[in-house]
Amino acid sequence: MSKNLSRREFLKGAAAGAVGVASAGLLGACATAATEEAATAPVATPQVITETVVEKKVFNEPAKWDYETDVVVIGTGTSMYGVAKLAESGLDVIAIDAYPTLGGSAGFSGAVLWLPNNPKAQERGDSKELSKKYIAQGSNYSNVEDELVDAFLDNVGPMLEFMDPLMENSQYGLKYCISPELGDYHPHWEGGIVEGRSVDWRPGGDNVNYNRSATNWRLAYLEIAEQLGVQLMASTKMTEFVYRFGDDGIPEVLGIIAEQDGKKVAMKANKAVLFAPGGFEWNWDMQRDFTTVVDAFACSTSTNDGTAFKAVQALGPELTNMCYQFGIVCYEEKAKEQRENGAPANIVFEHHNPHVIMVNMDGRRFMNEAADYATQNRQFGHVNTYGDNLLTNVPAWTVCDQQAVEAGFPNGAFEGDVDERGIFPYFIGADTLEELADKIGVNKEKFLGEIERFNGFVEKGHDDDFYRGDSAFDRIFFQRNVKTTEDNVYRTLGKIEKPPFYAGKVAPCTLGTCGGPRINGKAQIKHISGNVIKRLYGCGNGTGAGGPGKAYGGAGGTLGIGFTCGYIAANTIIESEKEDWA
Repeated sequence: MSKNLSRREFLKGAAAGAVGVASAGLLGACATAATEEAATAPVATPQVITETVVEKKVFNEPAKWDYETDVVVIGTGTSMYGVAKLAESGLDVIAIDAYPTLGGSAGFSGAVLWLPNNPKAQERGDSKELSKKYIAQGSNYSNVEDELVDAFLDNVGPMLEFMDPLMENSQYGLKYCISPELGDYHPHWEGGIVEGRSVDWRPGGDNVNYNRSATNWRLAYLEIAEQLGVQLMASTKMTEFVYRFGDDGIPEVLGIIAEQDGKKVAMKANKAVLFAPGGFEWNWDMQRDFTTVVDAFACSTSTNDGTAFKAVQALGPELTNMCYQFGIVCYEEKAKEQRENGAPANIVFEHHNPHVIMVNMDGRRFMNEAADYATQNRQFGHVNTYGDNLLTNVPAWTVCDQQAVEAGFPNGAFEGDVDERGIFPYFIGADTLEELADKIGVNKEKFLGEIERFNGFVEKGHDDDFYRGDSAFDRIFFQRNVKTTEDNVYRTLGKIEKPPFYAGKVAPCTLGTCGGPRINGKAQIKHISGNVIKRLYGCGNGTGAGGPGKAYGGAGGTLGIGFTCGYIAANTIIESEKEDWA
């Protein structure tokens, strides 16, 4: 793809009048076209040489490199702010993605980044001290180090200062602003705040009108990379690291092997490799091996299948947080159809609304239906303490009445069209609650008792069982009429009493796994010896950094630390990797 502007011209703002990239698919097509052109020359398929001893160092260097660059980046999601920084510094960068469309699983997100201690949040009273207290409570008992938390919080401001003019100079004219709709998921915790830490990128930084676009945000950071000279390659799947061992027994990464157009290609990284492949949520065996909520459907790119994890394990990294994933709820029937097509599963938010609850097969509620989705997802890992020790809350059902439907029931994503009833076709309907219990197979006596109990809480104005509505988050997040409600004690509660009644089967859904090779405060990947693997850096869901750790602080929880660590990695590479390997 021809470059319309020089790097320096783009940084000066000339890109505002340049013809931008129309879509991520176009970028992928251009990259593929460039690859095909390069492939017209007769190049033999590279052969991997294994365990050739040269001066007491073990190489698996290929016979021929097909590409050579300063930095190879695996994944085009959370790495991309770092990619921009690398390219802006003058380094040559190749960024690959296994998926046919560039942008990573970030492209399926709400385009919000949770960035505690950001400058605009500081204006509202936030600080590093408050942010650390909040993160510490969310990460309790998970394996996240203070060094990484400090680096995250210290680099939020510099990252935004770097990216803001680049995003504004893109054809989309985006500037960062505080999200007016979204914020901390646990504002009642020590250090929590209601609004300020979740950041949107919107045209002109306008956070008054709802004009956030995940598509435009993704296309903007891809356009920036392309204008800065980054070679972007879609449908290019990393399968193996090329590395050698130093005298200390620690690997040094030299490049990667990838699959492209059905062939193996070798990519030489003279200075470093940035590992940002996403999680392993599409690998069901790995889910069962590592995660606590197993066999969950996946709302991400289907190429997050664990291939990159198997490759990095050959280097002996220190793994962390492998048992955690960040998840949500989906409708099972629709999710099965989506999984067969390799599409991301639907995600459900309807149960936040009045006149909607969630019950298990015992007919019992088992969560605060208005809590944040990461917390809700964890409820699917509970096992009963009697009988066969089965999962207590799988399967489960979203239950509502006609009042919820009349209010405009659907407000999730990738769910499909509603039918003539105003609800999804895979919802079971009944004229009475007794009939509904029979149709969905739950314990009828307990189910009817639970509805009666919940309706009593509505009359009382307080959910004594799960405290639904007590948190400011419950009363704001996805509540379509909260801002027009005069009563400031809006609780998300509403009786289930008006027929017909409906139930849709729900299941756990993974937005992304959390575990992977541990990174330190410089975004270097650590070896099991405690040292770092030379020339290997990481960011995003594939590194165990989490949000940080198992915590999901607020809207954009994993994207905030992911993109910031990509920026940290770039700075470390620029400062530390002055010399090419030889």
